[in-house]
Amino acid sequence: RHLCVSERLKIVLAKAGIEAEVLLDVPDDVPWRVPWGDGVLVYWYDKHPAFMEEETRRVIAKCPDLKFHIIGAKPTGLPSNCVVHGWVDAEGKTEVFSKCSVLLDLLHWGGIPWTGVELARIGRRVVYTYPHPHFRCVSTVDEAVAVLRECVGMKSDDDAAQYYCGELYTVAGFVRAFERIVMGRQE
Repeated sequence: RHLCVSERLKIVLAKAGIEAEVLLDVPDDVPWRVPWGDGVLVYWYDKHPAFMEEETRRVIAKCPDLKFHIIGAKPTGLPSNCVVHGWVDAEGKTEVFSKCSVLLDLLHWGGIPWTGVELARIGRRVVYTYPHPHFRCVSTVDEAVAVLRECVGMKSDDDAAQYYCGELYTVAGFVRAFERIVMGRQE
């Protein structure tokens, strides 16, 4: 049996003639109840070939009235409406997440970003460049700006996203998937 970590990877493997089942990894645990903020969270990738750095900088430049909280790498040359937090542990994530209502994650390619799962699970909206049933998909800088302006400060009305991310992306969800796929147990 072959296992992979995303539906997209399953499709790529199928095109190569390899059948695989998706077994999801589990992101860091983030409390379910996190205070609400009106900022935009950006996960900044360090030298990742899929990260759309130029496009992300253009979105930030077009939204001087929004507060951006940057986690991950520590970019330089950002305007004053950006707070660079760098790498944060679970406790730091909770603090930063409480300042945001939406995640902006622009990638040329990729599966489901763990930060997106964590934020969707606690009711935040996710603006992403890859189609996903519970994230807002954008393909241009102007579209990203429009969706951010629409979503900032709003709680997600997608209860299915919270259920989906809370049910699948937990230790219990991982164990159920593992038992079903690897051990052959039925749900």
